[in-house]
Amino acid sequence: MRPILFILSLIISINSLSAQQANKFFDEGTEKMKIKDYKASINLFSRVLTINPSFFQANLERGRCYELIGKNDSALIDYTTAIEKHKNYPNAYFYRGRFFYQQKEYKNALEDLNKAIDLKNDVPDAWNTRASVHQALNNHQNAIQDFSKTLELKPNQADVYQKRGDSYAAIQQTKNAVDDYSKALKINPKTGVLHYKRGLIYQKEGNYEKALIDYTNAIKNNYESEDLYFRKADCNYILKKMTDAIADYSVLIDKYKLKSADIFQKRGSAYMFLSDFQSALKDYNKAIQYDKNSYQTYLQRGLLNAKMNKTTQAIGDFNKAADIHPKYAEPHLEKGKLYFDTKKYKQAIESLDIAIKLDSKMAETYFYRGACKDFLKDSKGACQDLKKAAELGHAEATEISKVKCK
Repeated sequence: MRPILFILSLIISINSLSAQQANKFFDEGTEKMKIKDYKASINLFSRVLTINPSFFQANLERGRCYELIGKNDSALIDYTTAIEKHKNYPNAYFYRGRFFYQQKEYKNALEDLNKAIDLKNDVPDAWNTRASVHQALNNHQNAIQDFSKTLELKPNQADVYQKRGDSYAAIQQTKNAVDDYSKALKINPKTGVLHYKRGLIYQKEGNYEKALIDYTNAIKNNYESEDLYFRKADCNYILKKMTDAIADYSVLIDKYKLKSADIFQKRGSAYMFLSDFQSALKDYNKAIQYDKNSYQTYLQRGLLNAKMNKTTQAIGDFNKAADIHPKYAEPHLEKGKLYFDTKKYKQAIESLDIAIKLDSKMAETYFYRGACKDFLKDSKGACQDLKKAAELGHAEATEISKVKCK
């Protein structure tokens, strides 16, 4: 009887020592993970599983290490093995669900994360990851619900506010999006991308001053992109902060090497606003080099040439703009105005006739045509045009017609 008891005692002691050794290796593997020595961790977790194959937590953590070093096939095998060993362990489904999310296998990710949450519904990371899956699938209402649950379980997470804000923005709930971005910024005020995202909403809503402040803060906090400078430049342009707009367009040209007709045309218009006509002309010429069919550039260069008293060049630019878009009235209007300024009233009327034929709702065309007729002593025709301009809201035509057309 004694030998049997001794053998049993010996077996128990060996098993106890083995369990202790397995736990020791597991703890050491976990510590190696903290310092990102994943290969060492994998070796230690493998030793755990050699001692105790049912130690499913070692499969999970080894799988995570495999995932972090890019050995995705091995990671998936370990996650699935852990689930097979313990079918009701929520973390196993969470790990595999998170893995599927990272691999953009969203259907599989949802199945695992749903199971993880069903088994244990108070884990913020599981809700957060499932929210991210819904977001990736453009199921933004579901994403918002899950991000909200995440914040309920673990408040004051800037990244979760940011992601929930992204979903609000995607479904045009802009007030909620701004609120969430603002909450995230209160936690992490130096997050440049949040300033940029909030700026996008402000700009879209026409609040250019606030958008400009956010774009500037984004740059101060090390977030820069082509799109940011383009939008910042446009805000400065709209607010007539032309020196700043020129600086932003120059960053796009010099730093980001963007050489497009649109950028040169816009910078040229900013120079023109500041009466730097030579710089404006250089940029308009550059814009046309990049796009010989840039309607807006020909129109703007025509206006610039008119300001510089280069009448022939201006007429040529207006004609080119009209050739590019034959149904647009503006080139004919501008050509008519230029002919009026140079006292070529009959030619002006010809251009203005075309403009009116293309667009009968432009008050300015009737005003200038009426003025031309007045100089040509066609009082009746002048009054008809001035009254039409006044009817369309032209203030000067209203005052003149009161005096001339009683």
